[in-house]
Amino acid sequence: MPGDEASYNKVCRAAELWRADGQPFSAGIAMWNASRAAWGNPENMNMALRLAQQDFSTVIESNPPQAVPTLAALYKLQQILRDRIDFGFLDPVVGTGDVRTLASELAQRLFAHFKTNSNADNYLVRGVQITTSLDGEWGTRFPAHEVPVGVETREGGVLLNIPSSFHYRVKQRDWTAAHDIIALCPHAFTSNGLRAWRSVAIGHVRPESARVEFDRAADEFEADFQPEGIEALAAAVARFVARAEIAGVSQRFP
Repeated sequence: MPGDEASYNKVCRAAELWRADGQPFSAGIAMWNASRAAWGNPENMNMALRLAQQDFSTVIESNPPQAVPTLAALYKLQQILRDRIDFGFLDPVVGTGDVRTLASELAQRLFAHFKTNSNADNYLVRGVQITTSLDGEWGTRFPAHEVPVGVETREGGVLLNIPSSFHYRVKQRDWTAAHDIIALCPHAFTSNGLRAWRSVAIGHVRPESARVEFDRAADEFEADFQPEGIEALAAAVARFVARAEIAGVSQRFP
């Protein structure tokens, strides 16, 4: 719970034990939790986030570039940096640049190391679920649907929904790289949202098809919800309007 000093101290001690046991990723998760327990105490919050950053950096530096712990640490390190920016502990210009660098690095590793993998559709398009017991046991799951980005569960360990290389390339507006992924995994775009962004990427790379592709993207975005009640409908409309701004660039093309 926020502002729980006793829990803060216990979680910090757990992180120390995990480091001593050679489990820096688990120590990083513990320190991220410690930052939550320290709400109301900026000094402790910042210290916890800095230690979590160091722990996840240790994972990246001490494992192969394509190793499951490395991918998970690259993902979590972005979250730590965003927290430090949001709470005023890190210069937003510097921090945002670092987050973008990490996102680009993760996108590149997913593409370079898994483009010929039997689960390339997940690594490159739909996303991957990484699980850890926090005691050194790791696993991967490859759902047939797009993973829910930003969702993290804690049941007997940690489950992370790792965005795909395509997700990051779209977020970075790197349409050429996104188009390369489309060519490699043409049948992986199984949801309205994925098909919409596929059309957006194609439209940017192929100007002669832009109007058709952006219209197709708008149709897919509009179909990308199943409202249940007025609140869900309002949220869906707001989501569509925001996304449709991307498709609106079709006005620049004849």
